[in-house]
Amino acid sequence: MQKFLFTCLFLILFVGSFCNEEEVEEKLFVQELLSENFEELTEEGPWLIKFFAPWCGHCKRMAPAFEEAAEKLDGEVKVGGVDCTENKDICSKFGVRGYPTIKFFYDGKEFTKYSGDRSADNFVEFSKEKAKEAQEQPKEEEKEEPKEEVKEEEEEEKEYVKELLSENFEELTEEGPWLIKFFAPWCGHCKRMAPAFEEAAKKLDGKVKVGGVDCTENKDICSKFGVRGYPTIKFFYDGKEFTKYSGDRSVDNFVEFSNEKAKEAQEQPKEEAKEL
Repeated sequence: MQKFLFTCLFLILFVGSFCNEEEVEEKLFVQELLSENFEELTEEGPWLIKFFAPWCGHCKRMAPAFEEAAEKLDGEVKVGGVDCTENKDICSKFGVRGYPTIKFFYDGKEFTKYSGDRSADNFVEFSKEKAKEAQEQPKEEEKEEPKEEVKEEEEEEKEYVKELLSENFEELTEEGPWLIKFFAPWCGHCKRMAPAFEEAAKKLDGKVKVGGVDCTENKDICSKFGVRGYPTIKFFYDGKEFTKYSGDRSVDNFVEFSNEKAKEAQEQPKEEAKEL
């Protein structure tokens, strides 16, 4: 009898221990991301990340499917969660305005937002698809040009659109024509416009200077010029606002507008000089 009781006790302890280990493993599938470790943990590879609040009913109902997807994605795509009530800076940085918000990141940068059904299979399918897309992009660039040439080209492209800050805005724009975009990093329209704006800056090189002001970091400048939405594009001449751009956000329109306004601005002082 005593031997039977001892055997039962051993089985209970063994099964209990096994269950505890399983629970710990399940929790690890969804990595807790905090303000102090977010950048370090997500800087490499693909990540599916949910931004949530503990009191959110939708978040609670989605949790089992999200955890199941995390387990299925183990080894292919890392999965994490950010509690926005405890890590407000991270959620604000990525424009989280409702819960749950799910986004896909690659090498530390936001790649796209998830908007499908909140099921395990859909989370898995979406993550694998986006991971493949993200991994293929740099490979195509490397095939087109040698690594050294790509780096040089990137450095040149960055110089075409000058970063304008509160401390250098007046000094840099005090002379000549400038086409300037006022934007926010989380703004979707700004991201979609960026390639066309950069291409226009390249074509305008030597004729019209082009710059960008991040309004989340330089609020005083954006407030001074009445920026109320993103992106806002304005033309400046000799440090003063000349006019606002309101056309299509295409390369040709940016270039045509800038050349036209530069000509108008350059002609005005000459006419005034003749009258005086």
